[in-house]
Amino acid sequence: MLGLFVNIFGRPKRGSFPGADYKGFHDWLDIADASGHRLTITDTRLMSFVADRKADLARAQRDYAALVTLSETNGWDLNGPYLPSKMKRVIAQESKISEKARRAFLHPFFESAIRKRQDSGKAFTVKYVFNRMSQSTGVS
Repeated sequence: MLGLFVNIFGRPKRGSFPGADYKGFHDWLDIADASGHRLTITDTRLMSFVADRKADLARAQRDYAALVTLSETNGWDLNGPYLPSKMKRVIAQESKISEKARRAFLHPFFESAIRKRQDSGKAFTVKYVFNRMSQSTGVS
């Protein structure tokens, strides 16, 4: 199972640190990585699943980067409150985010949660909204 996680999420780079424990850890990761790779080669559905998860993570990273750039361009503080009246249209029209992120953002349940939080005086932060939009799982 760890080998599949390593195949999906990657692994820390092996540095030039001394010590048998450090070497042992990376040797163990090598074995797990090879084991995960062997599993995906023998099971096409598993191979497809791993490829899909890797694609999800790559999409989520691209979406978040695009949203942070959008925030910087518009002078929004990521730790500041999300203000739908000022930000919603700009975010929804951003061409560099995926349709999956756009659908998550415009989903009625998410809009309702944002409205409830704002009405209670505890608005979500811009960063929270961006994290929810760019997560690797969720509304399809």
